[in-house]
Amino acid sequence: MKLWLRSVLVCLLFNGISNSIYAQDSLKAKVSGDSVVAFAKTLKGTTYKYGQCSPKSGFDCSGFTHFVFAQFGIDVPRASGSYANYGKEISKDSCKPGDIIVFTGTNHRVRKPGHVGIVISEPGTPLRFIHASSSKNHYGVVETDFENSGYVIRYIKIIRVL
Repeated sequence: MKLWLRSVLVCLLFNGISNSIYAQDSLKAKVSGDSVVAFAKTLKGTTYKYGQCSPKSGFDCSGFTHFVFAQFGIDVPRASGSYANYGKEISKDSCKPGDIIVFTGTNHRVRKPGHVGIVISEPGTPLRFIHASSSKNHYGVVETDFENSGYVIRYIKIIRVL
């Protein structure tokens, strides 16, 4: 292939990739956390089902988060473990609706992501989140008060994707 043709193809390919990245960033800027939360709340009561990501079959935690953000054209990881290096970390004091809260799995000593949810509370109010829970006490898509839950010891971080 001629060098000039290869250069043009590489340029077009790179331009397409960068435009796709900019389109995703532009879309994120237009989506409000309140819209994400309002939609997430419509799914309350949906059953928990490991490995699933649809209202018909149920959700696991990352399937729920992935499904909610996908409705707004935003691609977030499908597996909770993939949140280890994903997004911009935000302090608990500055989190806002639509941020993603990341926890360990059920063994809090293993300090890697194993559970995720979506922040629903406003800054300055007690931290609350919505998630798909496998707990026998709070099964399925539920809202949880962070400070009065077993999740405090499992907390890893909050990330902003919008």
